[in-house]
Amino acid sequence: MSSELPEIEIRETPRLTPEQAGILDLHSVLNVLNVLACELQLLGIALENDSEVLRRSLAFCERFTRALSHPAEALALAGSTDAGAQEVLGEVDALIRRHPEQAGRVTVANSRASIGSVLEVFCIRAKEILERAEHPLDWRAYEPEALRAGLVQVLRAIESHARGRLGFAFDGRRRSPNEYLVELIFDPGAEERIWLPPVMMDVMRDLLANARKYTEPGGRLALELSQTGGELRLTVSDSGLGIPEDELSKVVQFGHRARNALHIRTMGGGFGLTKAHWVTRQFGGRFWLASRVGEGTRVRILLPRPQASLHREMR
Repeated sequence: MSSELPEIEIRETPRLTPEQAGILDLHSVLNVLNVLACELQLLGIALENDSEVLRRSLAFCERFTRALSHPAEALALAGSTDAGAQEVLGEVDALIRRHPEQAGRVTVANSRASIGSVLEVFCIRAKEILERAEHPLDWRAYEPEALRAGLVQVLRAIESHARGRLGFAFDGRRRSPNEYLVELIFDPGAEERIWLPPVMMDVMRDLLANARKYTEPGGRLALELSQTGGELRLTVSDSGLGIPEDELSKVVQFGHRARNALHIRTMGGGFGLTKAHWVTRQFGGRFWLASRVGEGTRVRILLPRPQASLHREMR
């Protein structure tokens, strides 16, 4: 990507209602719930349009999604996700048993595997939300390889749900035309681990998923996270659709999508950049956005590292 992309620093903190702020804090589960609902519906279709057993599972997804606009209710539901996930899996397996002649089909096996994977991610996200609610300003230490593995898991889940329409390659010498070339760099500097607020995990996942969403298969995605003694730096870039220059300062506003992206169907709430900017400002950081239509987009975030009293070891 050209280093000459028009770049601006967005300084103004978004004005959000308490309800909107709650949605941003909890929305990391929204995409997961949407994917889960889609997988459940696809399984019902694959099994002769038999969705009776899945109705309660779909209702679980809808109930949690509605609760995202009521943070206290969503937090209460987040505490019961393990039980909810087991109930969903039980209903899925019951449905498959009702159609033994279909159980061996590749589409059915793939749906069952995807549903299990999505539910696992969903439970992880819910636990992260609950932990953050206890210590919202803490920074924690992460192994660079663990951070990389978490993002690879997200990309592999997207790949699985795409059913062969796209893929991700981490080595440019070995990739097919429909695979994105992905570069993930984690540099702890003089330390062994990288310190960051746990909510930045959401930000990294969201920005990388956004970069993929607005880049055609075969394009390039890159994420770099590094730290010095006083700063944490995150850069996410892509070779995708780009943002009109006159909209660069607007795309961080709650619910705003650039006019050249309105035709693209998404499974999320469209809050990725909004949340990234909001989190940056919450932690006293700086946020830059660079883009040109047809060339791609780059997001840069700088957070000042806090005093040691806000550092907490990962448990």
